[in-house]
Amino acid sequence: MLGFVSSTCLSFDMATRTEVYSKFGQAAEAAQLLETELTTILLALEGLDKGWHLDPSPLEGGHFLAKLGSKTMGRLIGQLKKQLDVEESELLYLRGALAARNRLMHGFYEQHNFRIQTPDGRDIMLKDLEEIHQALFEAWQTSQLLSEILLGALKLLKKKETSPEGDAS
Repeated sequence: MLGFVSSTCLSFDMATRTEVYSKFGQAAEAAQLLETELTTILLALEGLDKGWHLDPSPLEGGHFLAKLGSKTMGRLIGQLKKQLDVEESELLYLRGALAARNRLMHGFYEQHNFRIQTPDGRDIMLKDLEEIHQALFEAWQTSQLLSEILLGALKLLKKKETSPEGDAS
């Protein structure tokens, strides 16, 4: 009797449904954080182009933000590429994140089908979700850095353009 170990006794190291659902939520959060950061970058670029750092226009900015809010992540990336005038290769990290986000939101459970029913299947799902989350999280962090640099540059530009000529500060 001691030599027999049932498969249910070994499942304590296996992923639970709760862990799968939790990791899905974390990956979805990272996708939304990335979309928010891309929107921030595009809003800052538009503000720079329109001179909002010198003469704020809340109404115009609000309209632009609403337009951005209705765009898909793919369209946000396309607009970012256009506004920054960069090569596609410079945005590969975003294209990878977009593919991960689309796989998460448009077919993750369909792709994994009945795997949620078994411990081994949930382990496969959790590993896939960890990879998706990592791609999205890294893209968000990179975009956040770009956003911080851009916003810092806007502050410096505003300070420079609003300070009296000859001011050494």
